[in-house]
Amino acid sequence: MPRWVVALWPWAVGVLVLVPTAALLVPPLLGIDWGLIDLDVYRWGGEMLRSGGDVYGGEWPGTARVPGYTGDNLRFTYTPAAAVVFVPLSLVPLLVAEVLWIAANVVVLVWIEQRCLALAGVACRRDRWALAAVLAAVLLLAEPVSQTFMFGQINLIIVAMVLVDVSLPDGHRAKGVLIGIAAGLKLTPALFGAYYLVTGRVRAGVRASATFAATVAAGFVLAPGPSATYWFDRAFADASRVGPPEYVGNQSLRGAVGRLLGDGPVAIGVWVALAAVVGLAMVLVVRAVRARSGELPAVVAVAIAGLLVSPIAWSHHWVWIGPALALGVAAVLRGGRRSPAVVIVLSMLVVFSAVPLVPGWIWHAPDGSGPIGAIRVVVENLYVLAGLVAVGAVVVAVARGRRGPTPTVARNG
Repeated sequence: MPRWVVALWPWAVGVLVLVPTAALLVPPLLGIDWGLIDLDVYRWGGEMLRSGGDVYGGEWPGTARVPGYTGDNLRFTYTPAAAVVFVPLSLVPLLVAEVLWIAANVVVLVWIEQRCLALAGVACRRDRWALAAVLAAVLLLAEPVSQTFMFGQINLIIVAMVLVDVSLPDGHRAKGVLIGIAAGLKLTPALFGAYYLVTGRVRAGVRASATFAATVAAGFVLAPGPSATYWFDRAFADASRVGPPEYVGNQSLRGAVGRLLGDGPVAIGVWVALAAVVGLAMVLVVRAVRARSGELPAVVAVAIAGLLVSPIAWSHHWVWIGPALALGVAAVLRGGRRSPAVVIVLSMLVVFSAVPLVPGWIWHAPDGSGPIGAIRVVVENLYVLAGLVAVGAVVVAVARGRRGPTPTVARNG
């Protein structure tokens, strides 16, 4: 490759990332409200905690805080420990918080991609960062990532915390700590503590559980009233705080079943049965996935299974498309174009592709009966279907591997 190409390559990559980043940062700087409503809900939760207000009983006054906001007044749904962490955000103006949050998440997104490429075996550091920047620019077009930016969500930071933890050597004394902290902020990362236990890393799993317990204890020390409400009054289990499970934005098995069967006992039973099948399948194969393919494929598979079985998995929770994309690209670079990793990425990219910063296909399902009704069922459950394809591909790959290679039959001539 000519030297001038090698010299210009990082600059060209930088432009790929800076252009969409500028598109994210410039509007708030010009006074154009992005509507990062979840970010302001975080700030409001920290503000309520700081001022002695009702963190879990009150409602975020969105119409008064965000110009042009006309939606519902949301509630703070994260843990008391998260409310403590969000206190500093409540001390700065919304505009400052928006700019800092967007810039930080762009950096985190690029870091996530390079870390995943490293876990997937891309050795050259310079190439890894350059490729990570390209993948980050592509991911800004995918709905889960674009929605994360538009809402001001914490999803990418949670993914980064998990990846830092799983990247530590198995004997490291801090392994499990970041996952425990992440679970202390948003309960769902606790799944990766269970992943450690299933894959035989008991100390890391116990450490994650102990760290999570420490965040709960810290919440009771720093915010005893809200902690009692959250844990003892079961505010964490109140689905009405986050919205109806059958809402199309909920791309989990419960959401899909709810859209098909409603939210009665039958639907709950079907969801529990399906979630049990997916969860059990992942428990049975995840050790083999990690042993044969490494840490990243196992982590991505667990994350996707977790999104499927979770009661609520909003479309922006599916930011695990980022690690999946890096995994698939690395597999292609190694020549494994038919690997389960590539199947995962292709199915998810088709589903998650969207016009930049515009909601994707699930929001535009056709309305009608007959064939149109069938199309609607598919479109409004695209994330769930893509996740099932991904989990199925992993299970099939493990099953084929256990059967061993097909014997080669010698032929004359």
